[in-house]
Amino acid sequence: MIEMGIDVWQGCMHSNNVPELLQKYSGKITFMGEIDNKFVDFEGWTESDCEKAAVGAIERVGTNKGFIPCITQGGPGSVYKGTYQALTDAIDRYNLSHFGGTREELEASRLPARIMF
Repeated sequence: MIEMGIDVWQGCMHSNNVPELLQKYSGKITFMGEIDNKFVDFEGWTESDCEKAAVGAIERVGTNKGFIPCITQGGPGSVYKGTYQALTDAIDRYNLSHFGGTREELEASRLPARIMF
């Protein structure tokens, strides 16, 4: 992918061992994913499931440049209504508590999410 000029691998899964990939390819490609859908997007999911998955992924991979935590399915949305937003909120809470800033600044810095489903 790097040789082809791809800048971001969106959809990398937990089983791809993102921490190892970052050690090997940091600065050459960004990894986006690590939160497999099966951990958050299922019947009966809770906000606690999303919090656990988000914090687990971030702490497992680290807060290195070159990593964007997100669901692996490939776009904003989820099979079960509300899951994607709850996961996004969990990632936001982590970022705000570890890196500072305000929710207003965070919202102003991003494009609006267009959740597909």
